[in-house]
Amino acid sequence: AWGAQGGDEFPEGEQGQDPSALAAAVHDGVEGAVKLKVLVTEKGEVADVVVVQSSGDKRLDAAALQFVRGWRYHPAVQDGKPRQVYTYARVLFELH
Repeated sequence: AWGAQGGDEFPEGEQGQDPSALAAAVHDGVEGAVKLKVLVTEKGEVADVVVVQSSGDKRLDAAALQFVRGWRYHPAVQDGKPRQVYTYARVLFELH
């Protein structure tokens, strides 16, 4: 089992844009949060994303999936080597 011990590191995401720009629902005044399970490769690329906790709005869920698929991560490291791992991400849609 993979775990962060000693020189091990969990993946770290790099966000590139505002997710609210991807969601037409935001223009309708809809807010919410989406929790996603993300498979990160040894190269820091997103290989798979699934919704594990819906916002309650399909448009926000779809926008969150699209947004996170574009993320790049610093890969997880175990025993000094990059590893493919699952991590979780939360995308929050708020109106200001």
